[in-house]
Amino acid sequence: PISSGIKVMSFNVRLFNRYQWIKSKEVPKSIENFINKENPDLICLQEFSKEFSPKFNNYPYQFIGSSKKNGQNGLCILSKYPLMNQSRLDFEDSNNSAVYADLYYKKDTVRIYNVHLESLRINLKDTLFTKQYPQKFINRIRIVSQKQEVQIDRFEIVDQKNHHPTIICTDLNNNAFSRVYDRLKDDRSDAFVLSGNGLGATYKLAYFPFRIDFIFTDQKFKVINFNTYHDLKLSDHKPISALLDWK
Repeated sequence: PISSGIKVMSFNVRLFNRYQWIKSKEVPKSIENFINKENPDLICLQEFSKEFSPKFNNYPYQFIGSSKKNGQNGLCILSKYPLMNQSRLDFEDSNNSAVYADLYYKKDTVRIYNVHLESLRINLKDTLFTKQYPQKFINRIRIVSQKQEVQIDRFEIVDQKNHHPTIICTDLNNNAFSRVYDRLKDDRSDAFVLSGNGLGATYKLAYFPFRIDFIFTDQKFKVINFNTYHDLKLSDHKPISALLDWK
């Protein structure tokens, strides 16, 4: 790890293209090459597939938490630092979950969370222009938002017992104007707000760009820089990274 800070990346890899929605067999390898080139110290991957994952040999410390409904898929933390106290958080009646681990960084223990909240599962058939669309869509958003709130409740119960400075990488499946954003961010910093630029969109929904992937950091960290990798086309999400150091 370079001495000028700890570089943290978050990336929803969409099962490494398991269902071939990108017409290429090279997606897992390309993701590995991209990560090796960017060389973060710590990476949180959402929609991780054990079956299709590259080995990530540059990362000696790996924690994979499979979601209980599908033992092959889940979340992963890759680290250049030893990971301790690894654990996963099941979300009730959901394919989504969270994992966390602790690590030492410059004489202090840091808690890293990788959180993937309930998905809207919107497809392009749900365009804004069908007649039956609005009510069905509004109902679905309401149900999913309620589920996300319950998932944040579950997260908060675990985090209340954590006394270490925290970094949260999350695919929130919601935006910065939502209640779940406020609750998960809590008194932490949104690294993008401190150091990103532009819209910072990480996901396109029915052709509209949204920022739904976030890195939240304890106030004890300063955010040296923040990156959204807009040009990368290896998933339906864009990876994000933040360079952090103690204040």
